[in-house]
Amino acid sequence: MDTHYIYNGFIYQHNEQKFSVSNRALLFGDCVTEVIRAAQGKIFFFDQHIDNLLKALEILEIVPPKKILLQRQLFLEEVTRIINKNKLFKGLLIRIIVFRGGGSELLPKIEDSEYVIETFADSAVEILPSKTGMSMAFYDALPAYAGVLSNYDTHVNKIAKIKAAKYAQESKKQDALLYNHSGKIVEAAIMGNVYVVKGQKINTPPLVDGCFNDVMRGQILQVAQENGLEVDENTSLTTEFLKQADEIFTASTAAGINWVAALDDKRFYHKYYDRITKGINQLYK
Repeated sequence: MDTHYIYNGFIYQHNEQKFSVSNRALLFGDCVTEVIRAAQGKIFFFDQHIDNLLKALEILEIVPPKKILLQRQLFLEEVTRIINKNKLFKGLLIRIIVFRGGGSELLPKIEDSEYVIETFADSAVEILPSKTGMSMAFYDALPAYAGVLSNYDTHVNKIAKIKAAKYAQESKKQDALLYNHSGKIVEAAIMGNVYVVKGQKINTPPLVDGCFNDVMRGQILQVAQENGLEVDENTSLTTEFLKQADEIFTASTAAGINWVAALDDKRFYHKYYDRITKGINQLYK
């Protein structure tokens, strides 16, 4: 996390406390987050990310900040201002959090919203391909919620992801796969959407199973098609299906693209992962 952030249009240092303990994001998780990738002065797919953010706010019935809803160019300039203030001229991630105003009672007294913009340095300008791959675990102790809220970066599945991430750490794995209440694979706790290659076909869980509809999800599927893979985003994934795969990899705007080398006692290849990572990097230039 870098030294300055923006809160409702104004720049503050991180050691300046501007949040009340009655903040609704803190009390109720009443907020939406969107992470955007940037590098060398270019903010990638800004409009798509803001569209995602606005859709989530609409579902939660949070009134968007006027600058985001009606003055997108001014908001973009604000994002650029905090990047420059933090002197981030290589790779970085931008995190936008919008939370409901209206006080500390469960039912808000007024309908308004506030926002925060943070930046995080990333030394890599490109999305670097992993050389060694990850070791992955299955986590089924706390199922993920499958519904429209889980398709956006809300707090609805954060506890399940935290628990799964801790389980992976305790198991000496790099990540863990979450299930929903129907026993279907949803996504990886830390690294994001999961993609399974078998033969000439790539599968990823359907949105109805509860996975995050990250901007990079559509980009991965587009690049996969360009590399000759048939895309299936409508069929639910099971444990047995993953164990029969040729390749498994994960992807998200925040975590980049990472391939799975081992899942239980099964080992995997990374031929298409390498090609897709190269294709994604062409989009992020």
